[in-house]
Amino acid sequence: MAPISRVLQIYKNWSEGSTGQLSLPTTFLAAAGSVVRGLTILKEVPDPILLRAVALSVLLNNIVLAQIIFYRFISTGKVEKDKKD
Repeated sequence: MAPISRVLQIYKNWSEGSTGQLSLPTTFLAAAGSVVRGLTILKEVPDPILLRAVALSVLLNNIVLAQIIFYRFISTGKVEKDKKD
């Protein structure tokens, strides 16, 4: 269920060109938590099925994090430059 909601969020962010009200700290903590969860599973129970699920979670969480950084910080600089011209 969580991967589906992340894929839908990624698509919505992309189609709107904005992340809306998504929280950077919360998304960062979710991404970091999924990385730590993956490392813990790798060390304690090297189960390939669990590792695949966590790898998908890490990928999707980091895509949302990258979208927040891009749309809030990188693309806003480009918009301000365009307004000056």
